[in-house]
Amino acid sequence: MLDICAASIYRPGLGGGAFGSGISYAPLIGGLQSSILAYKGVRDLDGDSDLDLALLDGLTNVRRQLIRGAWAVPGGTATLDVYGPPGAPVELFAASQLAPAPFDLPGWGIVRIDPALAFSVGANLLDATGRATYPVAIPNLPSLVGFTVFWQAAMPSLPVLTGAEALTVIPQ
Repeated sequence: MLDICAASIYRPGLGGGAFGSGISYAPLIGGLQSSILAYKGVRDLDGDSDLDLALLDGLTNVRRQLIRGAWAVPGGTATLDVYGPPGAPVELFAASQLAPAPFDLPGWGIVRIDPALAFSVGANLLDATGRATYPVAIPNLPSLVGFTVFWQAAMPSLPVLTGAEALTVIPQ
């Protein structure tokens, strides 16, 4: 999901253009200048059970991440980018809704998409820079505007799950 980091406030994306309550990360900024770990400038700010680093220009994930690349528009190709260790295998899953209640999958992390509705979109290997891009073809149907699919990736060699990402079709 799209998150907002501005004016020292982090607002997690909730999907459908909605954002959660703001979390101030202003107290972290001063501590990052001298000692990140001593000042607790590293914490899970996006709820994916993975540590994020609060920087002056935003957040940096330090282990694995799933983010939306290109926007989903009718007749276009959206993209989802997965980041992690170079060469690591990754599998992307999709579902029409989030899990009714996110839950911990022991040894993997938090399952955020509905497992009863989830299906594998495909497996891939992260490239030498630690990235894999999944293209998602969007049919040229204006009636799809507002339709959302939720995504989550798994990296079996670690093993870990990424956070969930919402991909909503928007008007051209």
